[in-house]
Amino acid sequence: MHELASFDRLIARSHPSLSPLNKPAARLLRDPEGQVVSTLACGPDLARRILFAAYRIAAGDWLGLLADENRARGLQQAWRLALLRAERHGQPRTLRDGGPLWLSPALPGRPGLAPALLRQQVEALALRQLWQQGWRW
Repeated sequence: MHELASFDRLIARSHPSLSPLNKPAARLLRDPEGQVVSTLACGPDLARRILFAAYRIAAGDWLGLLADENRARGLQQAWRLALLRAERHGQPRTLRDGGPLWLSPALPGRPGLAPALLRQQVEALALRQLWQQGWRW
């Protein structure tokens, strides 16, 4: 038994990712009614994975930034995180008109702002909106 424990220690030392102590903690994502939607491990893209789980984004769906022309001011464009559902058998998946589902409030785009940073900020707004709607860990 002692040899097995020594072997486990050696493996954990040589490959820290294999150690059970280094495993990221998993958290339960709950909807506003308290139902568990998903179990997510902490990581660098946690915000995006929360959005995918909360809105049940499938492989064929499109999630990205779209300009919200109703919120534009002069030359300054407003951006929102939008979800376009893939069609299933020729029919939109939602009962709505098939247009984008806005997942975040509008964020005015600033000249010179990197697209990746803009997307990160809009995703953070969408995540904050989820928490305000009652989603929780």
